[in-house]
Amino acid sequence: MSRRKRSADRIVRAATQAQFWKMYWRVLTRFRPALRTCVAYTTGREGLCPQRVIVKTPAGPHQIRVHTPDDLTTVLECFGKIDYPVQGDERLIVDLGSNIGISALYFLTYSNARLHLFEPVPQNIERLTDNLQGFESRFVLHETAVGEATGTADFGVEPTGRYGGLTVRLTTKVQVKVVDVVEALDEIIESEGDIDVLKVDIEGLEPVVLERLQDHGLLSHIKCIYAELPDGDLRLSGTRFSRHGLISRFER
Repeated sequence: MSRRKRSADRIVRAATQAQFWKMYWRVLTRFRPALRTCVAYTTGREGLCPQRVIVKTPAGPHQIRVHTPDDLTTVLECFGKIDYPVQGDERLIVDLGSNIGISALYFLTYSNARLHLFEPVPQNIERLTDNLQGFESRFVLHETAVGEATGTADFGVEPTGRYGGLTVRLTTKVQVKVVDVVEALDEIIESEGDIDVLKVDIEGLEPVVLERLQDHGLLSHIKCIYAELPDGDLRLSGTRFSRHGLISRFER
């Protein structure tokens, strides 16, 4: 569901958590417009959107098109909270559920890695292409969802573009291509070698996808996995496990 306006209680609770103060510090020192961005994120106000936010990165300043408060949330998760930290020496990164390209932009500006991006929603693909201008030589965009089998399927969508998915119950649906995650990653590993970082944000299918990768022996070819796992009860053999908010990190 959309975050929209934050309640006073949620704002107060957030103020007691160190990670949010670190995030706001990064916004104040790395974002333009900084104060307006903090206010828009904290309150969920629409006023900031749509416009471009400028973020300082190791690769220089980059502009990001922000269409909704939900887009702003994604920007601050990736560049403010640093939900998917990288070391900088990564060679190959795979992003399942690339949305409008914010996590991909973080990976591209904080490492020199080559990326494979998977995103099936036409609106998101258009916005992703806009946000990643200038990096076309370093990523491959697969306009498809990932799942348990290759084919086509109904994909639930909503106006923000952030919360849709193959198993999400939404009134509006679009037909999308789906690729078996094992088939997709096996092909990438076969052609380009082991994956340094795998990011999985596919609205509820994360446990299914990770278990398929484990069952088919692909985890030994993936050094680090970031996955949205709210219940946090999934364990993958041969990996170390840690948590950062809702983000589960598995490392070989």
